[in-house]
Amino acid sequence: MVTYVNEAEFLRWYYDHCLTPDSNAARVLNDVYMGYCATGGQEYVIPAGKSLSGKDEIYPFRFEDKGCCGSSIPFLYF
Repeated sequence: MVTYVNEAEFLRWYYDHCLTPDSNAARVLNDVYMGYCATGGQEYVIPAGKSLSGKDEIYPFRFEDKGCCGSSIPFLYF
């Protein structure tokens, strides 16, 4: 299970910049995490064709994996 920190701030940005935003916040946050898992990049990009501005919109975040004794707790800080 991923722990999101300041996700309300990120979601506000997402809804303000996305041309056709997904209304399911959990799905949006999962998309951020899965993007990190696929690329290791610590920024979320709304591509130009899907943004209100018509240009790439980028939101940086920080990933941290905390845990001890074999456990893993992923954190995404917005």
